[in-house]
Amino acid sequence: MKFTYNWLKDFVGIKLSAKDLASKLTLTGLEVVSLEKRDNDWVFEVEVTSNRPDLLGIIGIAREVSVITNSKLKIKNPKYKIKKLPFLKIKIQNIKDCPLYTARIIRGIKVKPSPLWLKKRLELVGCRSINNIVDITNYILFSFGQPLHAFDLDKIEGKTIFIRRAEEKEKIITIDGKEKNLNSKILVIADREKPIAIAGIMGGKDSEVTEKTKSILLESAKFDPLVVRRARQSLGISTESSYRFERDIDIENVKLASDWAVYLIDKIAKGNLTGEETAGSIEKRKKIVTFEFSKVNRLLGTNLKDKKIENILKKLSFKIERVSKNKIKVFIPSFRRDIKEEVDLIEEIARLEGYDKIPQTLPFIRSQPELNIKQKIISEIKNILISQGGYEVINYSLISFQDLVSLNLKSTSLIKIVNPLSNLYQFLRPTLLVGILNNISKNIPIKEEICIFEVGKIFKEKEELSLGIGICGERISLAETGRIQQEFSIFHLKGILELICKRLGIKEFDFVQKDYPFFIKAKGIALEIGRETIGYLGEASLEVCDRFGIKNKAVFLAELNLERFINFVDFKKRYRPLPLYPAVRRDISIAIREDIPIKEILKIIQEKKPSLLEDFWIVDFYRGEKIPSGFKGLTLGCFYLSRDRTLTDEEVNLYHNQLCELLKKEFSAQIR
Repeated sequence: MKFTYNWLKDFVGIKLSAKDLASKLTLTGLEVVSLEKRDNDWVFEVEVTSNRPDLLGIIGIAREVSVITNSKLKIKNPKYKIKKLPFLKIKIQNIKDCPLYTARIIRGIKVKPSPLWLKKRLELVGCRSINNIVDITNYILFSFGQPLHAFDLDKIEGKTIFIRRAEEKEKIITIDGKEKNLNSKILVIADREKPIAIAGIMGGKDSEVTEKTKSILLESAKFDPLVVRRARQSLGISTESSYRFERDIDIENVKLASDWAVYLIDKIAKGNLTGEETAGSIEKRKKIVTFEFSKVNRLLGTNLKDKKIENILKKLSFKIERVSKNKIKVFIPSFRRDIKEEVDLIEEIARLEGYDKIPQTLPFIRSQPELNIKQKIISEIKNILISQGGYEVINYSLISFQDLVSLNLKSTSLIKIVNPLSNLYQFLRPTLLVGILNNISKNIPIKEEICIFEVGKIFKEKEELSLGIGICGERISLAETGRIQQEFSIFHLKGILELICKRLGIKEFDFVQKDYPFFIKAKGIALEIGRETIGYLGEASLEVCDRFGIKNKAVFLAELNLERFINFVDFKKRYRPLPLYPAVRRDISIAIREDIPIKEILKIIQEKKPSLLEDFWIVDFYRGEKIPSGFKGLTLGCFYLSRDRTLTDEEVNLYHNQLCELLKKEFSAQIR
């Protein structure tokens, strides 16, 4: 939006220099993007936000300046008593497209070049001078933000104005000499035979004002912003008029702007106003906002007096009605459609008082609300997984049917979306493993070894919270290496789940072999707590890996139902004093039959262990040349501890030998 300093001074008394005024306007939110001195005047260009269409007219800017500089507005509105015109009719096809249309007939005009002052002002803001009539309508547009259009009255057929949608394949030649093809989405102004203007955008060549024009029909109207915008986009035309109509002009300006145009046409072109015809109406809806003075200082941190707040609102053309000592009713003028709530008024006060006058204070920081039990458990699980090298991922809740087929899941109980965006997002996910596998597939080119997890909702009979874990490493043949050398393996994944259970106070849990359609056969494992299956883990089958584009990698997956898992969590901590005497570690390497489950070995040791065996665990698991066929090798780590004395080698050897004998007796273990 461009305007000049002298043009602005016609409407408000200001004594500030142009540069000082530009600085003050910018500080109050009306950014001056350029200021240029030209022809003994200053040309301002300001950035007007979309919520302030009232500032697309110089009078709107004058209102702002009057408050900023404490100056008086100099606006005297001309008023006319106008007769109705029985010979002119206006017909609006759809009142929503055009809520108000006014047409004034002015006769006896003399079309000629504009006076120098008018021509100069328009040219300074980038508008080419045409003739006095057209220039007056442009002058009103820049002054009030209300577009007008003048038609040559003698070129209007039938003396009837229709505001209607164009017919398909209808055409018009606009005033720039270009033919435009119209359609039913475009609103036009038409006479009985043809369109004579594109509503809110541009007039037609056939009805334009020329030097031969003696009588005009002066249009001032309000058009639907959406209709104007669509027409402008469809036709590829952008004008000063369409720019303002798209941002929704003030309906109360329609007749006021026309009054001013009539006044100037009388003075400059010697025109005689003979009558008016109007269609539609001005719906005067009073917008009232209840306002409390105390809230201003409370929100802004200022110490403004009630009287000063009231004066600022009055200068902004808001009418005020006192309700109580602390409360007022504020009547919002029609041109300030951006004011809807009390906070909007407080923002206006802050803006015009000056943001620099608001004291700088540290914001009040509220402590974070205490987490509920579910949030605490999820947070602890995430911390454990991160400590084990895991990275959290977040995936969409929607998956494709092909993803489910790739995972060997073809359940009929899937929940399908009625209107999916595409085939990739047809179903609510019944498992997190689809997303985990897709993540691994995309990240393999970047990182050779991957450990990721996700906490999210899955959807089966009901919505449930689930934990998915995926780890990936090089696929190594045990027959070739004799040992498990991957950084990540099924044992690593099992260890993570054991750690989660132990950290969250779950002691009675078990891993049971069970087949799942997406794991290698006989390598699926169910996690049971209290005889209830809580989750599963295993190695993804080669078939599944191939379908997800994972080549030559071993992928291990786990998923836990957190809704059930949470029921077994015990956060109670039990105090146990630290030992005063040192523990002694001894290892046992044994060979046992392949068919003996390791958990059975650990169970027997726990039940029948020597009295001073404090702790024990699996250190290593292996197969190789030194292990007989049909056997597997284990190394057990053992801690021996006494709470009342330091153990001697003889005592430790005694208890350690007891443990060896126990393994020989129960499992026919070979001590290596």
